Amino acid sequence: MVGRLAKRSISLKNVDQGEPELSPLGHARQVIKIKQGIEGAVAKEISAFIRGLGLKVTAAIQGDELRVTGKNRDDLQAVMQALKPKEYPVELSFTNFRD
Repeated sequence: MVGRLAKRSISLKNVDQGEPELSPLGHARQVIKIKQGIEGAVAKEISAFIRGLGLKVTAAIQGDELRVTGKNRDDLQAVMQALKPKEYPVELSFTNFRD
């Protein structure tokens, strides 16, 4: 199952694998949960990191996503470049609504 997710380019950071359970007949069953969105604690950590960069951008937590807004496109790209090398428990994806 994990191999199929990897083929579809779904990051394995977004997958929670449960413990495999064996039935009396010898069959195995495993619960796999796929995370969607960013949890509140992780969003606060990312938001604090963005504020610490000192750029003229604002980070707002909206439900299960984190929206970063700013007037200057270069500042937004600098935020993306600063976040890419950092390790977080979820895979970050960036979407640009300003085209």
